[in-house]
Amino acid sequence: MPTLILSGEGQGPSDVSSLNGLTGAITLAAGAGISLTPSGNTITAAALVTSVFSRTGAVTATTGDYTVAQITGAAPLASPALSGTPTAPTATLGTNTTQIATTAFVLANGGGSTLTFAPLNLLSAGSDAIPPHAAATYIVTTAGVDAMTLAAPTATTDDGKVITVISNTNNSHTITATGLFNSGVSAAVNLATFNAFHGATIILMAYQGRWMVLSLNGVVMS
Repeated sequence: MPTLILSGEGQGPSDVSSLNGLTGAITLAAGAGISLTPSGNTITAAALVTSVFSRTGAVTATTGDYTVAQITGAAPLASPALSGTPTAPTATLGTNTTQIATTAFVLANGGGSTLTFAPLNLLSAGSDAIPPHAAATYIVTTAGVDAMTLAAPTATTDDGKVITVISNTNNSHTITATGLFNSGVSAAVNLATFNAFHGATIILMAYQGRWMVLSLNGVVMS
């Protein structure tokens, strides 16, 4: 850096007596890549920035110019410790990949749902018709035999609805659903007959207009 030597205290740039050992008429001018900054009796020469990110001319920062560590407040890509309420795009229903699952995605897919039971209903007549379009649990309390009937559920609309029927008497109750029971052991059957004991149970699920037999306890299909 050039050094200015003044001939007397308080003198200005015109009183310079020597510059880097040179005397006589001295002219100071900023050259290529050099700027001059006067301050009191001192003129500071500084080199100008000639390149940024190893590029010259009008330089605009692009991807890759900075590392994450050089950006204030930026989280690292590996194991970031986020704070506040970070957000992410919500995946479509049923997505099964390694992408982030937002709270909206979890709730939409049934995660965190409160466990609920179907309404409890009592059947006490001798020929009860079980409603086919609503999930419910039925307790049979008929003193004699209850010859129940069950119509077909509506395909798609009723899919997944579960009906549970439990006997609370020592009678051989029956449920007739002509050609609608799919028990998994034979072709579609028509009749479910309860053993004459308390607790005999059948659990059915609606699917595509039929009744899938999910569970039998003391009930015979025929």
